[in-house]
Amino acid sequence: MRARIFTKTIFLLVLVCSFTTINLKVQAQWSGTYGNDWLAGKYSQPWVKINVGVVSGALTKGVYRVAMTSAKLPNEIKNADKAKLQLWHRGKQVNILKVDNAELLFYGVPNDGKSDELLFRPTSSRANPYYSMYSDESSYFLTVGSANGDRAPEETLSDASSVTLTQHIRTESKNYQLANEYSHATTIPLRPIDQNSFFEDGKTRTGPRLFDSATHPIHTKDATKDFDFTLKSRSGTDKPKVEVLINGRTFFPSNPGDSRNIHIYVGKDAANLREVGMVYIAGFTFGKFNFDLEETDLDANGKGLLGFKTDASPENIQGNTIYDVISLTYYNVTYNQQINMLSAASAEFRFAATSQGVKNKIVIAGAPAGTLKFYDITDIDKPRIINGTAASLVFSRPNANELVLLATNQTPTTVADAKINPVSFTNYNKSDYNYLIISNTTLLDAAEDFRKYRTEQTPGEKYKAPTIFNITDIYNQFNYGEPSPVAIRRFVDYMVSDGNLEKYLLLLGKSITRNDKIVAKELVDEVPTVGFPGSDFLLVEGLGGQPQDVEAIPVGRIPAINNAQARAYLKKVEVYENSTTGLDWRKKVLHVSGGKSLSEVGIHSGNLATAGNAVTGAFGGTIDVRNKTQNGDVIQPLDISAAINSGVGMITYFGHSAPYQTDYNFGYVSDNAKGYTDQNVDAGVGKFAIMYYNGCDILNVFNNQFNETVNVSSSRAQSLDWLLNPKRGAVAVFGNTWAGYNQSCNEYLQELYPIIFGQSDKNRLTIGQILRKTAIETKNNPNPYRLGADENARIASASYSKRQAQMHQTLLLGDPALRILISTEGSMPVDLSYFEAKLVSASSVEVAWKTNSETNNSHFLVERSYNAKNFEQIGYVEGNGDMATESVYKFFDNKPLPGTSYYRLVQVDKVSEGKTEEGKKTLSSIVSVNRPYTNSLVVSPNPSSDFVEIKLDLPVAIKSWNLVDIKGRVVRRNETKLTLDISNLASGEYIVEILTENGDVISRKLVKQ
Repeated sequence: MRARIFTKTIFLLVLVCSFTTINLKVQAQWSGTYGNDWLAGKYSQPWVKINVGVVSGALTKGVYRVAMTSAKLPNEIKNADKAKLQLWHRGKQVNILKVDNAELLFYGVPNDGKSDELLFRPTSSRANPYYSMYSDESSYFLTVGSANGDRAPEETLSDASSVTLTQHIRTESKNYQLANEYSHATTIPLRPIDQNSFFEDGKTRTGPRLFDSATHPIHTKDATKDFDFTLKSRSGTDKPKVEVLINGRTFFPSNPGDSRNIHIYVGKDAANLREVGMVYIAGFTFGKFNFDLEETDLDANGKGLLGFKTDASPENIQGNTIYDVISLTYYNVTYNQQINMLSAASAEFRFAATSQGVKNKIVIAGAPAGTLKFYDITDIDKPRIINGTAASLVFSRPNANELVLLATNQTPTTVADAKINPVSFTNYNKSDYNYLIISNTTLLDAAEDFRKYRTEQTPGEKYKAPTIFNITDIYNQFNYGEPSPVAIRRFVDYMVSDGNLEKYLLLLGKSITRNDKIVAKELVDEVPTVGFPGSDFLLVEGLGGQPQDVEAIPVGRIPAINNAQARAYLKKVEVYENSTTGLDWRKKVLHVSGGKSLSEVGIHSGNLATAGNAVTGAFGGTIDVRNKTQNGDVIQPLDISAAINSGVGMITYFGHSAPYQTDYNFGYVSDNAKGYTDQNVDAGVGKFAIMYYNGCDILNVFNNQFNETVNVSSSRAQSLDWLLNPKRGAVAVFGNTWAGYNQSCNEYLQELYPIIFGQSDKNRLTIGQILRKTAIETKNNPNPYRLGADENARIASASYSKRQAQMHQTLLLGDPALRILISTEGSMPVDLSYFEAKLVSASSVEVAWKTNSETNNSHFLVERSYNAKNFEQIGYVEGNGDMATESVYKFFDNKPLPGTSYYRLVQVDKVSEGKTEEGKKTLSSIVSVNRPYTNSLVVSPNPSSDFVEIKLDLPVAIKSWNLVDIKGRVVRRNETKLTLDISNLASGEYIVEILTENGDVISRKLVKQ
């Protein structure tokens, strides 16, 4: 296993993080709307939400009935002028079929999940359009309007001059959206590499996996069902058409990006199959295939059978595992059918497009006994009532499109009172809020405590949060009543559309995204996140005019499942923020390094040591280092209880992990055997740490695991235990919800530490702002592997894909408005208002600072570094001695380094008269500037077929270099000659990794032609 990855400790997850990735481009930008525009001018009206679409557990479209005597209907609606009643669906007014004092009838449909596509990159990669990932039900809103409501028009026509139709278009459809089958897997070892949280590659619920074997079977059934179909009452000689959607369910270890051939067969039975073609699928992507049926494919009863086979070539078989695995998601068979109800109680007839204004006549055979009703449901929200009989039904064509007709003698489905609920809508004044709390119904009482604390009691800034937001209200107002994370995105987009991004989002409640552990759809009692693996980052990124992969506002989550848990966490926040004395313990930082070998431990501890310079610099902190050691196969136990009990400001872990453990494991804070003791929070005393995990899956709190036992895989996540323990642990926890790679984790770490520790107490950002700024810096950091247009793809050589996942899957557990590590000011003898650096031209950086006052200030030294660790002096600026007024200083670096330059200010005191030694020095925070399109490491020519030169444009020498192929194999190790002969290498992509004399590792992609 390569050191650049942190795997979970079980085989399943080791495999996840071990192979190369798949190349697929994704969409660049969110394209949603606020979803509340239809409510303009209607907020004060009485409203009732009516949920339909599921009858006896089955998705059902048809005529629904609301009893106007229902106890759930408010009197304003019961007693209203029935002409004023309006019905709305997805922001569009619906034609009511009938309404009087007894009942309201309307045509209703299940939720097809149309808004899900807004969570896909690109939106077109939502391959399965037939269902929602989140909700089976559609919401219809009934109100009393100022104008008369829309009613279904009635049409009664004779057959004069009508065109008789004798057939319609019929589609037989079979879908396999199984509750515990997900195209990108949850419980099985074969999953995509670098799995993104946003939806891509046709992510969907799907059918059971179909395994190939050495005998190459043709799959004509899954575990329970034949892949069969029957064409009934066919009409004409046109060939029926078949469409299938197949999802890849694995990758090839030898070449994860390879396509496999999926052979498709059809015939009257398993003994009479013909191959109709192939579809090519790479990894976990999808393939659609269309073909025509021949008469010989059907038996005498119109029945046929589909079959599927993969190419299991030897390189795709390892041991007993076949890496050709697929699943069937749906198939449709479309043909011309006689106009025959076949004695069914309801039937739909779809008629081909024709000219506008044409009148058609049909005679419906096989009609059931009883009176039939007919509806034009071409537009599901604007149905027409067609009067007539099965023996002679005439209807007009209002446009040139296809027309869909419903014939039914079924009694309308009465909507149960449980599915009818009064609701209200609020026209929010966006400027009234800068602290947004979204909670579920269970936690509303605790949410109110958070609101009151942040608006009335918090030290320092008092936030604006007039109300808390029930997630159900967010669904109603910003996603037409349909449960989905889309509603939160639209809500945030709306609330920041005033241009103010100085706001926070606190999510109070759980979310379950692991497919096999979702209890039920409709997101009951959840505050949803985006995707699997879960990402709260994606709830707020790219909104409010921000670029893709930039959070509009900071977001944090408290996955409590009851009010007691939420309030216990709030109490820890209150103690932490209101402590004013004895805070030196917050200057202590604990670094814990794991790994599967001494080499890995060395890499991880080296990453922490580099970042730690920010702790011991201007912050003036100390670092307690704990590196994993073992004697043979025995890992020496890790005991950090004494340090934790006496107080540690921050704990940073770097190594392998699973949700319930780290490979160098300090365990659950609730585990009394570990020696962790309670803090006296009732007396306002508590030494609670900030925790930062670098490793796989340790922040995966979306698995529906809330068991408060410890140290077993069924426990709630270790990270969540440290957060929610009422008298121990942490006041904020952040880290990866999924795969963690050494490279991307370290990039994020090196950006994070200067942002945290490079600021004074007064200027330090809140934890949410810190993580937002870190993500921005991580996104913008020049990367030698970045491939431009493919930057959103899962490409092994494009480390931006890992960096992107690092940003998306870094989860903050805790209050994003929490101010952290406030201790005592180790301040300069000058009151520094700001210190900043900015690029003013392609080759010049302006370093500027302002003092509000100065005491005994001799001068300033401007220092620069390429790695935020090794600094050199580049400037000298005279100070003003003693000044009680503002002073502004500027220094121009006209020879900045390529890539990123780091700057700090050294303030030097005056010396006493007659003395010659240099005065006391005080360091400022560190700031950075990036010069786009410049690189410190140059490998040229590139591409090349024979020789390349390696040059490093930094004030440090190259110690050695390695050459790594695309599969992570080192093909040249510890070389020192800076002319590289690549003539004997295979064509392809390689990575040049150099090690500097200062211990830096810098990489650059090389293409061998």
